[in-house]
Amino acid sequence: HPQVILAGRAINDAMPRHVAGIAIKELNRAGKVIKGSKVLIMGLTYKENVPDTRESPVEEMIRELKEFEVEVYGYDPLLGAAEIEHFGALPVASLGEIDEPVDCIVINAPHSVFSELTLETVCGICNGKPIVVDVTGMLRGDAGVRNGCVYRTL
Repeated sequence: HPQVILAGRAINDAMPRHVAGIAIKELNRAGKVIKGSKVLIMGLTYKENVPDTRESPVEEMIRELKEFEVEVYGYDPLLGAAEIEHFGALPVASLGEIDEPVDCIVINAPHSVFSELTLETVCGICNGKPIVVDVTGMLRGDAGVRNGCVYRTL
């Protein structure tokens, strides 16, 4: 059924804009100034645990966030700094090396290295009211959701 395939493709193509929109809306709801907000995207590859960036929706997501003059940072232990910069994000070598807290975190590809993270840890690098957009629901069951963190998943 080509119509089903085309519908699936349309949904996938709209996802980067949708995820960026969730981040922007939650920044606004939290009373954060969108222009100049810092958003960290974790996992920039197309699929988890694979260093392949072809077909990754992140480049479009970053473009969409930058339309709102958001500062976008990227953290992906499977990619080098140059690859992260190619997406249009400022590379972050590790979560421990973030100079200033971020306003929102988008977890895109749930690499197994991220499985050790808790929502509390992730929210700990956020400024003010933590906002986490977890594309795949990697941290969905974490009890930290109830501790004042804005947690959105698809």
